[in-house]
Amino acid sequence: MIDSIVKEFKNQLKEHDPYLPIDKKNRMYKIINSSNPKFKSYGIKISEIEKIVRDIHEKYPCSYEDAVEVFKELISSDTSEENLSAVFFLNRFKKYFSKDTINLFYDEFFKYCDSWAICDSTMIRVIGPFLGKKGNEALALNIIEKWSNSKDMWVRRASMVILLKLVMIRKDFNQDYIFSLTEKMSGYSIHYNFF
Repeated sequence: MIDSIVKEFKNQLKEHDPYLPIDKKNRMYKIINSSNPKFKSYGIKISEIEKIVRDIHEKYPCSYEDAVEVFKELISSDTSEENLSAVFFLNRFKKYFSKDTINLFYDEFFKYCDSWAICDSTMIRVIGPFLGKKGNEALALNIIEKWSNSKDMWVRRASMVILLKLVMIRKDFNQDYIFSLTEKMSGYSIHYNFF
């Protein structure tokens, strides 16, 4: 079933390719600024990707474990929409999320995270809301602290996006903690062009 789901995603995304003119595609690539030399994007809107994900999820009843395998297959793609489909499909199983899911993202997602678009979309739509749930406060702080010290700039960026999402969800925050984390990140930005 996993191969069928992955194939369905690839076919559906190709079918929804809006065939952008080369100048628009070049502008999109410049904005996304992927660090992957093989990066490819159709230019499909996120709302359309979410619709495809919903339809495929309804067509193929599968387990969380199957969804993890689909995620692993699609996240390794060089195509932006396949990466987003991987994330959004796994998010359809969010009731099964745990610390192991966070570890999965750390181990698998960041191997292929190559642009602000996939990083920010994933943290805002998937990881941030999970960590913002009641009872996940300690895990959230642990992840933000650990990821903010990473050598990988995408992991560090993700920690800040998660923090911003948590502030939006919770509407309260430790001002001193946020400023100290921001100061630490600004030190990276000078050397790594982080922001």
